[in-house]
Amino acid sequence: MPNSIKPRNTVKIKKYKVLDAYFATKTSKKEYETKTIKHTVGVTNKSSSLSAIAKAYKGVSWKDIQKENKMGSSTTIHPKQVLNITTKVEKGEKVTFKKLQSASLGDEVYVIVKTDNLQGKIVGINVAQGIEKGIVEKEKAIWLQQNDKDVLFAKSKVGEFEKDNKKITNAADFKDWAIIKIKLGSKDSKKQKEYTDALEKLSDKKTKLFLLIDAHSKNNITVIYNGRNPDKDGEPDQRTTPNYWLDMDGKWFELKKKTPIIVIDPGHGYTSGNVGSATRKYNHKIRGDDGKPKKDKKGNFILKKAVELNDLPQYVLDDVDKWITGHLGDTPGKFERELVFDVAHTLFDELKRKGYPSNNLFIFRPTIDYRNKNKGKTLGERIKYSK
Repeated sequence: MPNSIKPRNTVKIKKYKVLDAYFATKTSKKEYETKTIKHTVGVTNKSSSLSAIAKAYKGVSWKDIQKENKMGSSTTIHPKQVLNITTKVEKGEKVTFKKLQSASLGDEVYVIVKTDNLQGKIVGINVAQGIEKGIVEKEKAIWLQQNDKDVLFAKSKVGEFEKDNKKITNAADFKDWAIIKIKLGSKDSKKQKEYTDALEKLSDKKTKLFLLIDAHSKNNITVIYNGRNPDKDGEPDQRTTPNYWLDMDGKWFELKKKTPIIVIDPGHGYTSGNVGSATRKYNHKIRGDDGKPKKDKKGNFILKKAVELNDLPQYVLDDVDKWITGHLGDTPGKFERELVFDVAHTLFDELKRKGYPSNNLFIFRPTIDYRNKNKGKTLGERIKYSK
């Protein structure tokens, strides 16, 4: 039939897909670009020397400015002189999301939902109990916090993170992602205590959770979910539900009881002129019946010597300048710095003895001799922990 016409289907059906979902942490790193700035002496800022000007620009020395402006060996500059300064200028931050396999109750985490053809659509999640009853019954959603409110169903729009974060240099990477920031657990202290108590009763103090993803309900569309975790041959595993993620052995998300990080500071040590409080023994005049200091036959004040602070009479404490004549120096073993150090190390040792996780327990000056002049070394220990 030479005149027959074969029909062609030119209608493209748009398929909405959820490709993957997981818990993550967010990290960011500042990124810089090189630019040449026109700096007008005394106008751009008040600096009036090359070295002072250089301090305002990242990675620039006064010699760099001198060389770039062909000044030879001269360092002389004049008001309103225009200098070319090539420097690194911050252009934004690069953000990455790293998959997370576990977290503690109360931690802030992100749920990443990767999609196809769902830009601008609402995607919601439940974080649900897996395997068996843990902190809630099996397959029940746990409480989450989103935007400082308690929710069971947290949500975000696909591509919202890209639109709301223009200073992120790689924001376009997330145009097809729904990125949902949550805290695990409730703001309500009673609910949170119930979860904490439930975790405490579990043999390993942790429980397994999974994600339920819903991209169809709020948008009134049909969505293809790739949540059937593929088996070893790459085929969908029929044991899982299409819009469930992480619901298989080896993929469960583990929720643990919150373990605070404890940092113990045993005090500042001391340097000359900065020894801290100390206990001393004092010499003081003795008051007579007439209220005046007693004297001997030679007219010398009668003193009571080597009196502990706690044993000084009230009249002495009321007017120390009048009654105290001197002291015998600091009493060994009764310095504040020693007491604070000893208490700190006793607490540290007790926490270790009771099994507190060593990677959550820190102490400054673990070995430094606190009776020596060690303020500089103590500062070094603190700086080490701050990095």
